Amino acid sequence: MDHHMLKLEMAGAIRDAGWYAQLEVAADDRSWRADVMASSPDGTQRMAWEAQLSPITDDDIRSRTERYAAEGISVCWVSPNQTPPDWIGIVPSVSVHPAERVRPMIVREGLVGFDPQRGRWVTREERLDQFVRWVLAGAVEPVSLGRRIPQLWWTSRKSIRAWDAWEAARAEQERVRLAVEEQQRKEAEAETLRRREQMEEERLRARDEAEKANPALRYQREEDEYREQQRAELAARLVRERRQQAERWAQQETASRAAAERLEERRGVGAAWWNRLTRERAEELFAAVVERARAEGITISIAYPPKTDSQFAYGVPVYRGSPIGLYGVVRPCPDLLGGVGFDHWPRVFFLSGEDDHAAESFPGPTTHLMYDSNGSAS
Repeated sequence: MDHHMLKLEMAGAIRDAGWYAQLEVAADDRSWRADVMASSPDGTQRMAWEAQLSPITDDDIRSRTERYAAEGISVCWVSPNQTPPDWIGIVPSVSVHPAERVRPMIVREGLVGFDPQRGRWVTREERLDQFVRWVLAGAVEPVSLGRRIPQLWWTSRKSIRAWDAWEAARAEQERVRLAVEEQQRKEAEAETLRRREQMEEERLRARDEAEKANPALRYQREEDEYREQQRAELAARLVRERRQQAERWAQQETASRAAAERLEERRGVGAAWWNRLTRERAEELFAAVVERARAEGITISIAYPPKTDSQFAYGVPVYRGSPIGLYGVVRPCPDLLGGVGFDHWPRVFFLSGEDDHAAESFPGPTTHLMYDSNGSAS
């Protein structure tokens, strides 16, 4: 009954405002159903008035409002419950006094006006039929108010203009206050400086008079000033040296990081270079190197697994036993030869087939290629 009475009350107010009112109007696709649909006399505007008594979540009421908006229909939700619901202010809405308590129905929450004297928004109670006329005539509209938690309240353009003017006046007052405080701060600083200068002048005058009466005081003062100057210069030198030391440490650390990054990058290039060979082909290459050394009457030793060396462009250095020294470098990476002193390398070994291009690009004059996959060297 309460729901039905509220719908009749709204429909009567809509008709009194000169609009058409229909109860229980549904969308063609049943996506919404308005309790009361208000239509303007020229048929260009529609507004749904919803009598909401049952509980509803904030998300649901937002969703239903958005469905109306998608079809160009504005909406106002009206609650006649004993306690105003939490969704008042979340969507365009008002709360009215329960029908059994007040007749005609009175809007008690959702309609506000701005009070310039008190500088705040105040709730305004008004008859529901008058509120409906204002809404349909465009005299009031839902506006987002509140600084911390914005909420939608119905208010007039006059109140909005009064609010804007009050905010502008308040901002101007704040600007003036800050300007006055800044001026006072500057004046206080100037007065403090003036007093300090005056005290310093008086101190110097008294010192000069005392030194005239007793010349020994001047000699003592000059000695103290000299020692103080020496201490200040020493302290400044220490600060300067510490800063320079800190800068050197920072440069060394930067250089160390850069060197480590370059080394890591070169290590990655070297690893990729060796990964181009299968394990079997690498074993063939080292076996051929051993055979060639044996043919020359030289004993060499190769660690297993072979160890690449960044000093040899990530090739594997091979050393002879007698006389002790470098026998050669196996498969150095041609992309890493920059900055490597390869002129003192006796010989360089590459694997034919896979490393032909690398051998051709190697600048050393003593490059040997291992041709035979059965381990014989040539």
